[in-house]
This record gives sequence, C-alpha cells and structure tokens, in this order.
Amino acid sequence: MLHAVADRLWRSRGGKLPSETKVLFISLNSVTPFAQDLENAYDAIVSRIAWELTNREVKSFSVFRHKCHDFGNVDDWLFDKKVILIIDELNIIPYSSPRYQDMSALLDNIVQRKGCAVLYSTHQRGTADLLRGRRPGSGMDLALSKRSHVWKQIPRIVNENCLHGLCKEPTEEASFWSAVLRGRLPALILQDSIEITGYTHDMLLDEDTTEERIKCLKAVISGDIDSLPNARNLFRSYSYMSERFTRGSVAQYAWPPFMIAQYKVLGKDYRRLCSTLEHSGIDEAKAFEALTQLAVLVRMLTQMEHDLVPMNVNAIREAGTNPFVATELFYVGQNATDISGIVEAVSRQFQRRNKVQQVIAVPLFAAFPVYDFFVLHRTKENWDVKAGYQCKQGSKYPTHETDEAVGLSVWLEGKCRKYRVEEEGSHVGSKIERGWVLLGESNQAALFGVSVSEALPQDPTGKENTLCDAEMQSLELRANCMAGRRKSEPPNKKARHSG
Repeated sequence: MLHAVADRLWRSRGGKLPSETKVLFISLNSVTPFAQDLENAYDAIVSRIAWELTNREVKSFSVFRHKCHDFGNVDDWLFDKKVILIIDELNIIPYSSPRYQDMSALLDNIVQRKGCAVLYSTHQRGTADLLRGRRPGSGMDLALSKRSHVWKQIPRIVNENCLHGLCKEPTEEASFWSAVLRGRLPALILQDSIEITGYTHDMLLDEDTTEERIKCLKAVISGDIDSLPNARNLFRSYSYMSERFTRGSVAQYAWPPFMIAQYKVLGKDYRRLCSTLEHSGIDEAKAFEALTQLAVLVRMLTQMEHDLVPMNVNAIREAGTNPFVATELFYVGQNATDISGIVEAVSRQFQRRNKVQQVIAVPLFAAFPVYDFFVLHRTKENWDVKAGYQCKQGSKYPTHETDEAVGLSVWLEGKCRKYRVEEEGSHVGSKIERGWVLLGESNQAALFGVSVSEALPQDPTGKENTLCDAEMQSLELRANCMAGRRKSEPPNKKARHSG
C-alpha cells in the first residue's frame, strides 16, 4: 500500500520537495523477502537500497544478494543525500536479528538529517509496538525507537467528498462503491482496474491446503487473525484493523473484499465475481450484489453456519466430501427466466458432479423477478431452492411478495437500518415483511461477517462525517506544526506580535 505514497512523493519533487530528493521504496516482503537465515538486519536494509540504486539490473534479488557482499558504498551514498526512505513491513525483521542495533542507528542517522525522512509500515497494532515491540527507552539501545514517531493507522474513506479529494486527475471515474470493494483504503483506491487485478499476485498462502485456506476464509467472517496458525501468514499481513467491530476489548480485522475473491485466496476461479469486485467504476447495485454473494459463499465454503444461510450438511456427509468441495457458485444463463429455469440449469450443470451438494445460483437474465440469487441443495430426486436473496444497495422496503417455491427469502440492504420497527413500535433486530426476513444493522453484519460489513456504508441517511480519516490526520498534523512553531518563537518576537 506504500507504493502509492512513494509515487506521490516522487511526483512532488521539484514542487513541495526539492528536486534533488531521492525517494527510495524497499520491501522486506514481496519479491525481496527477508531471509533470516541468510542476512542480518543491517544488511537487509542496505542491500535492498543497493538493489534499487542499480535499477534492479540483476532481475532476481536473491541472485543480486549472492553476487554482492560489500554494501559499504551505500553508506557513503546515504551520507550526503536528501533521502526519503520508505520501508514496507519493517516489522518482519525481528529485534533478535544480528546487527539490529546497527540497523536502528542507520535509520536514525537518516531521520536526523535535514531534508530526509524514514516512513515505514508495520503490522504491529499500537504506539507501544514501535520496531517489533520495543518501547522507547527500554531494553536494547534502539536509536530509531527512541525518536518521536508520528504513528497513524491506515486512513479510510468515509464518504463521496473524501473519495473525490484523493486524486486530482483520475485515470478513470471511481464510484464510492468501488472504494467499498477495496476496503476504502486510499492506497488501493488510487489504482486503476488493471493494477488492482495484479495486486495479490504474490499473496500465496503458507500452505496451499484446503485446511489452511478454510482457516483464512473463516477469519474473513470472524475477524480473528489470531486463529491463523502462523504470525507470518501472508494472508494475515493484508488485514487492517476494523473501526466498527471488536470482541470485548480485542480488536477484529478485515480484508478488502476484492482480495478475498482472488483465486489464490478463495481457491476457486470465479472470474465474473472477481472482476466485479476489482472494477473501479462498478455501480452500487452490482457492487452490493457481489459483496452479498461473496459473504454467503465464504460461509458455505467454510460451513460457518448461520440461520439465513442453509447448509446441506447431511448430504455432504453422505457424499463423503467436505463443504469446500461440495459448494459452487454458478452463473445461470439468460435462458433461465424464472425459478424453474434456475433449477433446471443447475441440475443440468452439476448432473455428473456428484460431489457438489450445494450451489449459489446467480441468474444473468436482466429482468429476473424479485430475487438476485439463490441457494440450492441437491436432493435424491432433484434440487431444492432453499433460500433466495434480494439485494438493495440503498434502504428500501419490499414491494413484492416472496415466491412459494423459495424456502427462505432474505432482504438485504447496502445502507441498512440500525433496527426494525414492529407494528406496536418496538425496536427489533429482524422482522417479517411480505414474507421477507428484514434485518437490522447488527443482525445483517453478523450474517455478512467482519470483512464485508466493515466495508459497507453505515449511515442510511448519508449524514456521515464530512471529513475522512486522511483529512482529519492532515489537519492534526498542520495544527501540531503550527503549535511547534509558536513554541519555538523567541520571547521578544512574540512580544512584537502581541503589540
């Protein structure tokens, strides 16, 4: 996510930044992963700087590191240059790594020089976690951790105004709901559809097994990253702290929805779903439908049971398979114009695939009546429509009765009301209206899980904060700078101003 920051700083040279400023982006992950058994903390930083300074002439970083053993020239180069050094995932280097103190001193030396700065990302979760849990002034003498840090969480988009303020010359028009699909993270929203498609190219699971994948997908629903088996789990590293959800005093975490749908994460190649969630200009209705389908799909793949997501548990057991193998998402062609057509198409599609026991069926017929998608279960004779879902991106009430052929009908809203009101005026979490189950905000969030719910708009009236986190942080920073300047003014100067 720091790539966008680096690009903006690079383009600021000659304007807000002196033209001679060098902007360097290095990573301890991705194509240059930190190898604890091969390199120490100090060399990990300078070798990656050296690689960038050579314009990556040696395409493989591991080959470059093997060929080059003396990076002393980097020290000399850094000594008299104006450098903004951006380090992605500095926390990957453990403080027990050899020469960690030397690395800290190197970074501290850069920071203290005029016109220089160090910006680093870390997946630690608070101000006490500076540089892998080392509190300032405690334990080992870590120069950088003693420095005053400006510690900010990743800012998130709040409303349409904030979105439009991000980029002065956008390459393509991005809707607010494209921000929703990208977790409302500015560094992701600024990328176009082509760039966002390849964003998860290097995001591989530690163990490419069904068991490992299901653990990751369950975390999408629960928001519990501690359940992931490995603190260095790459999927875990792409999470961000939820602003809405906690379990007691424990924070929960979310992933941008487009990322969850990637083949390397989901383990199933649903290109239509994936391309919808990646697209920057997708309209609100299609975006919300895709999010809802993703939430229901993840629940069914992992068998995270919910009253409004029917599971074909007994049939899966009798077929000798597991929910991940037994579940499929199927887009039904435009010839299916009613529910009987959906059943017929699913029956035909999965006639010989006996392991498939439950299907999410999405009709492509534009004028399909009442429902947006269905959950079907295989029976001994045919397929039953166990549930149907209607997705409204705004906040609207049903105007049509449910279909008798559908066992359970669920009404879902992109801007969901906080609660439902019964006829006598009482507030409830859900109610029945024209046969539909209508949900309040907390009940719908429980159905969707943390990652999808975290991304959705909260306020159906549209009266959310006019300032997004990024704007508020900018104002705070400017106010702090002004306060610092006033404190630094000599007393006689202050007297002249007051007179």
